[in-house]
Amino acid sequence: MNANRPDGFAEGRFLGPGSADRDRGGEPRGSGNPPAASRALERIIEIACSVAVWKKTPESPIASSRTGLYSRGPETPMALSRAVRKTPSMKRLIQTAALLASSGLASLSAGGARAETSWEVPGGDLFGFTNATDVGDAGAKGVAFETTTRIGKTGGGRFVVPTLKTQFSWTPIEDTQLALSPFVSMFHAHSVPGIANRSFVGLDGFSAEATHRFISRSNDRAIAVTGSAEARWAKIDGTTGSGTDARSLTLKLFIDRAIVPERLYWAANANLTTGTARLRRSSVAETSGSDLSLALTTKISEVLFVGAEGHWQESFSGNAAERWQGRAFTAGPTAMLKLSDVITLNAGWQAQVAGRKRGEGGPVNLDDFDRHQVRLKIAVGL
Repeated sequence: MNANRPDGFAEGRFLGPGSADRDRGGEPRGSGNPPAASRALERIIEIACSVAVWKKTPESPIASSRTGLYSRGPETPMALSRAVRKTPSMKRLIQTAALLASSGLASLSAGGARAETSWEVPGGDLFGFTNATDVGDAGAKGVAFETTTRIGKTGGGRFVVPTLKTQFSWTPIEDTQLALSPFVSMFHAHSVPGIANRSFVGLDGFSAEATHRFISRSNDRAIAVTGSAEARWAKIDGTTGSGTDARSLTLKLFIDRAIVPERLYWAANANLTTGTARLRRSSVAETSGSDLSLALTTKISEVLFVGAEGHWQESFSGNAAERWQGRAFTAGPTAMLKLSDVITLNAGWQAQVAGRKRGEGGPVNLDDFDRHQVRLKIAVGL
């Protein structure tokens, strides 16, 4: 094909735009037959040209050495149309115009199709501590290494507790994901009032989680909604480091959507937790809590996303939120980096901005919550 000519022309013959071996009308390549859309446009252009010529010289002979058209007197537009089709130069000009018009319509149609799918939210942990609605494709498997480090308690001293959650996930059917996770914690506390000095590493239990996306995104719906339930057994108390037998259930709701297609994304989570815990040589304690979060993330490049999120947390005594104990508001930045098609790195940092404990004023609540939380997560698709 001549690279200097429009696609669809070779050796002076018309070929269907984008055809490989046959044009869109089903004719062999190079047969000279344009596709149906172009033929219809050619016919419309022929008639329009003929009407224009007929109106300009309705009673005078028409003679053109350039076009080769000859007509006498009050010929009808249809007669002029037939003359146009028999003139090689005019026919080639009309075919070119029809091809360009049909190609333009095809481009508009393709652009419309792209716009219909531009509300997708990329998969992965875009939003830091806030979860997205993505559950993976049916049959997908993965493993994630998530380290959450809790830092800072009341009274100063040193309080650092990193916990590694190794999550094995599987999406057996569309929109449903199952996950099983063991936990390992490294507890380090020194000179913190009310907490014994301890430094150790130990197994901190397991969790099982079932997630289902019950509202999926579509061409006419930009939002998606996912629900999840996670059962957790822990054997290390997160505040004192003492041995415990703690069981909890967290119900989660995830919502996300694109605000600016392929550029800016939004997500919100609502988590409710209820559970019981028995410390060694102690009575059973019933607790509950809530965590509401909102996150925004923007696409910097094809592999980098950055944003920010905030969390409003409440704690209660009793496993049905019978008695309010305290609250905290945290905020901080998030980032996700795609290391490859199957590996992503997610980072988030939350700092307590404000808080209040029951019976006390602010400005923060470091008895029920932490001063900082830092998360680093590597997810690998298998």
